[in-house]
Amino acid sequence: MKMINPFKVSYENIQNIEKIELTLLICSTIWILLNMSIKEDISIWVSLSALLYTILIVVKNIFLYKINLKRRCDFVDNSFWSKLWEERSEWYFSNDNFEYGFRKAIINCFENCFFTFNILKKMFINHLIIQAILMFVLLISILYQPNTIHSIIHMILPINLFLNWCIFLTVYLDIWLVYKDFRWFFSDSDWESKHQMGYKYILDYEWAISWWNILLSKKAYDKLNPTLSKKWEKLKKEYWL
Repeated sequence: MKMINPFKVSYENIQNIEKIELTLLICSTIWILLNMSIKEDISIWVSLSALLYTILIVVKNIFLYKINLKRRCDFVDNSFWSKLWEERSEWYFSNDNFEYGFRKAIINCFENCFFTFNILKKMFINHLIIQAILMFVLLISILYQPNTIHSIIHMILPINLFLNWCIFLTVYLDIWLVYKDFRWFFSDSDWESKHQMGYKYILDYEWAISWWNILLSKKAYDKLNPTLSKKWEKLKKEYWL
């Protein structure tokens, strides 16, 4: 069956915003380094780039927050056959043949958590190393600048990088803990009767993803999807899902 994801285009648009952010960040870093070695002052361009970078982060987070609201409605619709949203995903989860209700909802969320955890793990090293290097270069470069209004504005860049670094690490650890909880939950043969605990884990997962507005790498997803899909089917057999 063909997979239908009504939010695919919206997420791709946000990823395009992230690419612009990264381009501005790299350009700003290069301009700051050039500003130290050439006579002409180009601080104004770095300041404009830093301000635009911050605006894009705000815009991206607003759009991502709204899309996550719709995604949660779709999760409920897919699990309980409700009509909270006008569009519905089809075969996005591997459990579309399951009966609607708690069982389908908790297994859908476990599948989400499994994929999210593994994609974050793939992103983890590259994400943190790249941001740490850029943050270090920016801080050193800015500290050697004269104390002007531009140098204060330039500090926006490493501060945003540090906040992103902390957010990513927090989300990774939160999802890791929820994933461990899900595995513990499904190891209990009587898990289908423990609705309260199951809904708590669903809320824990959604809180971690939505509160911090994390966006998974499409490149990592496309690369890992075939392997993770096979591992997920194996995991379902392991827990008799």
